[in-house]
Amino acid sequence: MQQTSVLIVGSTGFCGQGTLRTLSGDPAYSVIAHVRPESSNRASLEATCSKLNAEVLACSFDEISGHIHRVQPSVVCSFIGTTKKKMKQLNQTYDDIDYGINQTLIDAAQQLDSKPLFIYVSSMGVEWAKWSAYLMARQKVEQALSSSGLPHLILRPGLLSGPTRTESRPLEHYSSILSSTMGQVAQSLGWQRKADEWMPLRAAQIGATVQKSIEDWVRNDKPMISETLLVHEIHAQLRNL
Repeated sequence: MQQTSVLIVGSTGFCGQGTLRTLSGDPAYSVIAHVRPESSNRASLEATCSKLNAEVLACSFDEISGHIHRVQPSVVCSFIGTTKKKMKQLNQTYDDIDYGINQTLIDAAQQLDSKPLFIYVSSMGVEWAKWSAYLMARQKVEQALSSSGLPHLILRPGLLSGPTRTESRPLEHYSSILSSTMGQVAQSLGWQRKADEWMPLRAAQIGATVQKSIEDWVRNDKPMISETLLVHEIHAQLRNL
């Protein structure tokens, strides 16, 4: 059986870990997890990949285009994102990281012999980008994908939460508790779509969504797709798995 090669960028984060663990458990996939050489999470990722039989690609973002050309992945998954605290430490902006790195990945993917499926995790609320530098950067990535000529899938989840969240984000934690409670109330009242909009997504659910999307793309002979899944659509899809 020919494996589908998947490059995961942002593999040490919440969505990246969920996707890494999901795809590495399926023999249909050959998984490559990118990490920056100086990352504090590198040793942990290498240990995880060793157990999961996944490959580690340790390189800077300045070098990643060359490695993408060498690897020729069938799928590129980007879970790149940052926080205000990290940006302050690096003296960079959302435009530098959330947009800039993704633009580098898109440019590299466009140069491959066979155009890969590009899966990008954006955010709900992108339509209000003018009010937020964070959302503006993600909107720019979505626009870059739309004009790239690459088959692509954009996921716009709501809150992301669960036991695999390793970073300390107290506000997000308490927001997820409130949102989950509201979702349960809406579901009890029969308001399924509203419940889906409020219920947080776990890492494994992101992984399952990515896996289903890749399976569909490969099964349909790798069509040129341009699709965006909103949070309630992700939950609806998960119920049908």
